[in-house]
Amino acid sequence: MNISSAIVKVKSGIAESVTEKLKEIEGCEIHIIEGERIIITIEAEDVSGEIAIVKAAEQLDGVLAVEMVYAYSEEELDKERDKVEIAEETPEWLNNESLDARDIKYGGDLRKKV
Repeated sequence: MNISSAIVKVKSGIAESVTEKLKEIEGCEIHIIEGERIIITIEAEDVSGEIAIVKAAEQLDGVLAVEMVYAYSEEELDKERDKVEIAEETPEWLNNESLDARDIKYGGDLRKKV
C-alpha cells in the first residue's frame, strides 16, 4: 500500500470545479482548498497505481501542476525490514554493558572491533 500527499495547483478561480473532478478519481482524497492550491492524499496498491492517479489529476482541465510532497510505501518499508532480519546478528560485545565506550576503537565498521 502506498500513501502520498500532493499539492494540485490550478488556474485562478476554478479550484472548486477541479475539486469536484478530483473527487471522481479513485484513490484521491481532498483535504484542503486554499486559493489556487488543493491538498490531496493518494492511496494506491503500488507506485504504478500512485503514478496513474497523479497523471489522471494532471490531465484535468485547469490543473497547472501536481507536486508530490510526501510518499510512504509499505512495500519498501517491508523490504528494508527484511534486510535487517537477514543481516548478521549484532556482535555480542556491542551489548556488553560493562564495556567502557572509551575503550572502543572505531575503524569504520562496528562489527570488527579493533
